[in-house]
Amino acid sequence: MAKVDVARRAARAYYGFSENPSQFPRGTDVEVYRKGEIPVKESMFLAALAQEVGKHWNDCVGPQSRTARLSNFDLAHFANKLLEKQGAKKRVKPEDNEVIMWMAYIAESDPRVSLLRVVRESKDDGTVRALLVNTEVTI
Repeated sequence: MAKVDVARRAARAYYGFSENPSQFPRGTDVEVYRKGEIPVKESMFLAALAQEVGKHWNDCVGPQSRTARLSNFDLAHFANKLLEKQGAKKRVKPEDNEVIMWMAYIAESDPRVSLLRVVRESKDDGTVRALLVNTEVTI
């Protein structure tokens, strides 16, 4: 199975969507981000965050997809723990553009990782649903 197919399957399972495309909610799609699509500003913090995330892939394997994945909510949690550890007062929210940019950095710097986004046309409540999927960490 191709890396993108595994990533899409993990995203569908994470967000509770059926594997059967005919049962997928109308107007909903899983988009894969392409390298360079999101401008990334490298920093020491990003390198440390990528390293921290790398330590936790095995803890984030989904029971249904059997593939490691981290949502923007998970990444914000890791980032806030790292910011606190570094003594920064700043905290981020899962929907912040910075979090999505950091996810793009991790996806671009690790060839095993894909960044996906769930798009819901019919019910756009502004919630950002992004997911990093490491297709090589499976059970």
